[in-house]
Amino acid sequence: MRTTRSELETKFPAIGAAYDFVLPSYTFLAARFEAADNRLTTLLTLTATLSLGAPILAGSIRKDISFLSVWFLAAMMSFLASVIVGLVGRVSGKLTLPDPMVHFKTSLSDPEWEFKKNAIAFAGKHFAANSEAILRKGNVAACVAALLVLEIACLICWIALAPEWPGITL
Repeated sequence: MRTTRSELETKFPAIGAAYDFVLPSYTFLAARFEAADNRLTTLLTLTATLSLGAPILAGSIRKDISFLSVWFLAAMMSFLASVIVGLVGRVSGKLTLPDPMVHFKTSLSDPEWEFKKNAIAFAGKHFAANSEAILRKGNVAACVAALLVLEIACLICWIALAPEWPGITL
C-alpha cells in the first residue's frame, strides 16, 4: 500500500525545520575541508623550509660535515616521502556539494515538502562522504607530521653524529 503525502507529513512533521540545517551543514563541512587542506599545505611548507635550511645550519655549526652521512640521507628520504604523501593527499579527496542542475532536472516538479525531504536525504549522504574526505586529509596530515618529526630527528643526529667530510687535496 502506497503512503500518501499527508501521511508522510504527519509521520515527519519537522521536515521544514530540518531543511533549515541543509545549507549550514554544507557550509560547516566546506570550512572543515578547507582547514584540513590548509593544515596539509602548512605542513608541506614547513617541511620544505626545514629541508632547505638544515644544510645551511649544519654547515655553519660544523664546517666539515659530510653530506654522505646515513643520517642526512635518511632525513632527505623522509623529506621526499612526506612531500609525496602530502601532495597525493592534497590532490585526492573531494568535497561533495549539491548540483543545481540535478535539482533542476529531477526535483523542480516535486511539491515543496518532497523537495525539502529529498534535499535533507542528499545532504545526509553528502555529509557522510564529506566527513570521510576530511578524515582522510587529517590522516594524511598526521602522516606528514610524523615524517617531519622523523626528518628532524635524523637531521639532529646528522649534525651531532655525522663523520667529518674527507678532505680533498690536489
